[in-house]
Amino acid sequence: SVESKGKYYMDEITISNQQVDIERKSPSLKNDNIMINEVTVVPADDADSYDVTIVPWTCNTEEDDLELLGVLDAEIVGLDTSGMTGFEAYEAKAEYLKTSDSVMFSSDSWGSGTVKIERTQRGTRAMTGTFTISYKDQTIELPVYPTEKSLGP
Repeated sequence: SVESKGKYYMDEITISNQQVDIERKSPSLKNDNIMINEVTVVPADDADSYDVTIVPWTCNTEEDDLELLGVLDAEIVGLDTSGMTGFEAYEAKAEYLKTSDSVMFSSDSWGSGTVKIERTQRGTRAMTGTFTISYKDQTIELPVYPTEKSLGP
């Protein structure tokens, strides 16, 4: 077991029993609102299965929710992208991973093997809205995450 503490930027996580060299192409996260605090991978009860826990630094909005993990060079079982351009197929796969809680992947190179990714729990959503504070007959309305500017006169 290797433990490494510190701040790191990871766009790709590989689970393997062998060393895997990764060539970084472009960030997989669409913005920097999503920051991961901790990733834990432990063997699951089923053979050849792992439980992956991803803990973000903050509660995310629905727009910034984490998608299901994908599998490089694999196809999503049940998602037909045959009539799509490469970009349309990429967008369809991304939308599927964002909105689904379970996905099955297959690849011709795996024979009859498949990989199943399942979300067992969604992250806690960020609070939204405003709240009011009253004191001595004065009431102010503040955003749920006040800033120096919103607190100033």
